[in-house]
Amino acid sequence: QLFYFDYVLGQEGLVGVVSTLNVIVVIPAVILTTYISKRVGKKMTAIIGTAGFSICELLNFTLFGGEVIPFLIVNTIGSMFLVIPTTVSWAFIADVVEYGQWQSGLRSEGIIYSSYSFTRKLSQALAGFLPGLALAMVGFKSNVEQTASTIVGMKFVFFGFPLIITILGLFIFLIFYPLTDKRHNQIVKELALREEL
Repeated sequence: QLFYFDYVLGQEGLVGVVSTLNVIVVIPAVILTTYISKRVGKKMTAIIGTAGFSICELLNFTLFGGEVIPFLIVNTIGSMFLVIPTTVSWAFIADVVEYGQWQSGLRSEGIIYSSYSFTRKLSQALAGFLPGLALAMVGFKSNVEQTASTIVGMKFVFFGFPLIITILGLFIFLIFYPLTDKRHNQIVKELALREEL
């Protein structure tokens, strides 16, 4: 963010503004998550949030990422969408525990939760390492005016790469995650009949 704001938008101070806006949208996004989840279920709620974030990244990458005010508006909306799958993902942990128990007969909350926790920590570590590597790959050099190709590369690192990863995640989730709320309720009933709950 800092490099993009400084070298592309010419506004190094935007980091604080963006961080503040991201915090402001958390509470409305959590309320919205609850509302959507009650209407369409957890899986569809996560899909809606992820798709909304992807659209905002696409808009900033193609249209608005070079202008401060349009960028701030679209980025804030995108942040709000991103809170939705982040919030509902915690509910998936319990669903996966019961799904695993239904399949194997073993209830393994500890392994499932620690795997999720490890994955989050690994993602945070990669999030600290990969942007620096990506900036080097696009030709970024500190304290000099960036070339046109470097600016395009920085836009790709900031918007395009998250867009691709998010679409890939959305595809995997749509195809390989079978637990709708209806299916989860059936599993819970079967576990209750087997006296495993």
